[in-house]
Amino acid sequence: MPQVMERAPEPLQRIWRVRDLVIGVTAMIVAFVVVVGALALLHVRGFVAGFAATLLFEVVLAAIVLGLAMRRRISFAQLGFVRPRSWGLAITAWLGSYAVAIIYAMALLALKAAHIDTARLEGGNPLPVGPDASPVMLAALGSLVIVFAPVCEELFFRGFVFRGVRGFAPLFAAALISGLGFAVFHANLAVVIPYAFIGALFAWSVESSGSLWTSIVAHTLVNTLSFAVSVAVFARP
Repeated sequence: MPQVMERAPEPLQRIWRVRDLVIGVTAMIVAFVVVVGALALLHVRGFVAGFAATLLFEVVLAAIVLGLAMRRRISFAQLGFVRPRSWGLAITAWLGSYAVAIIYAMALLALKAAHIDTARLEGGNPLPVGPDASPVMLAALGSLVIVFAPVCEELFFRGFVFRGVRGFAPLFAAALISGLGFAVFHANLAVVIPYAFIGALFAWSVESSGSLWTSIVAHTLVNTLSFAVSVAVFARP
């Protein structure tokens, strides 16, 4: 008989405790301070330093969640690594991300028309891609943006933060909190509002599908298109 793929018992069942959230978020903040502080003390700059620091931090995010899961004997299936009810939810979350970006851009235009200064709210999260970028640099950056970032960030912000808060709060509150955390994580005031709603949208896709793969796929698609556009526009000699 064909083997039936395992599904999560109940989507978003309570698997994390408040103590786990405190430990995990604290560890993430400490890791960020250590990495940024080390770069500042060593006066290290440039693509290699930035790439290494970002990659290290992404891996640390995943390690925090997996370490806590191992300690609590939480399986990959319970974390959300199961087949979703519908892969279409990943596409919905992906396209919805662009809808959020468009609405945000229109809101900024409306504020400008009302003569309100929006300078601090403009601009995205540009990738360090320029005409001098070598194929090796582009390959390294592509692997970081398309592979490591979606998996590690979704595991932390949706598989851990969202799932943790969801055990104690309604969907809207848990989704918004994980979205705000995801937005602040990018350390850019200009993207806090749209990224918060995009993060909440990704959380909704996890809730609706019962799978973390939907947000990972949506995140990957967003980053892939952004990376491709950046390379096409800025990496030309």
